Amino acid sequence: MTAFRLSPKAARDVVLLLVDSRSRWGDLVARRTRKRLIARFSAIASGAAQGHRRSDVPDHLPLRFVLEPPFVIAFHAETREIIRVFHGRRDIGVTLVEDEG
Repeated sequence: MTAFRLSPKAARDVVLLLVDSRSRWGDLVARRTRKRLIARFSAIASGAAQGHRRSDVPDHLPLRFVLEPPFVIAFHAETREIIRVFHGRRDIGVTLVEDEG
């Protein structure tokens, strides 16, 4: 498993997602979700997951996106650092603009 880096906001996102998962669906689902996210983070770090650009994200943000349903993982295209992890129903553009402020 390749080592990966999470930004402070991404680390907070993961904690909140797992706490919510545990409270809604129990420990087993939370553990499975954690395992899936770690596997996807490792794939991003190793370069196995290339990700895609999004037309609703400003061009000056060097980000790529990978899906791990129902979540979207945003990472820096060059450093491969995980920037944010959020539910796919969130408005990505608003989420990332919030980060710039």
